[in-house]
Amino acid sequence: TIDALMGEKIIHKKRIVILSCMGFLLVLSIAFLPMFLRHQDETKAFQDFTSNLVEVVGVDFPDSGSLEYNDYDNWSMYGNSFAISQLSFLVFDKEDQIIEFQSQVSGDTRWLTSIPSEGLAYIPLALQEFSNKGDYYLIFNVNDGSYNDFEPRSERNEYIFLIYQVEYHRLIIFDYII
Repeated sequence: TIDALMGEKIIHKKRIVILSCMGFLLVLSIAFLPMFLRHQDETKAFQDFTSNLVEVVGVDFPDSGSLEYNDYDNWSMYGNSFAISQLSFLVFDKEDQIIEFQSQVSGDTRWLTSIPSEGLAYIPLALQEFSNKGDYYLIFNVNDGSYNDFEPRSERNEYIFLIYQVEYHRLIIFDYII
């Protein structure tokens, strides 16, 4: 062409479309990559937490949901004598797994539908308000591996208090020592 002979470059429409698409895809990948990686991290944290809890408590949990975790181990440095060392919330999000979990919980004799009055002695006073906030309860003694064992003890024991709320698909977990 005359333009080529005169040294002017011809930009092909096809090349413009391809470069525009590649640029758009690059921008999208840069924008969404952090979200994808954060979701992967959250999923891994949830699965790690529940697998550790399964090993300790011996109860299977759904493998998908969200985790909120608060660690109170260092509260004593602020003069707080609150007995809780950990508070966690698991909110399950896969409907088929929720149905299966609720079926297992309702059929498992370890899960209580209410805390008996003698059981309240094994729950710190600050947590007793939660003893009527759920549909199913389980108090696990980490030291001897017992469930809902309300026998008097002379030594300090670590307990995990689990509260399942059916309506919210939420498991509240308190870890404490009394």
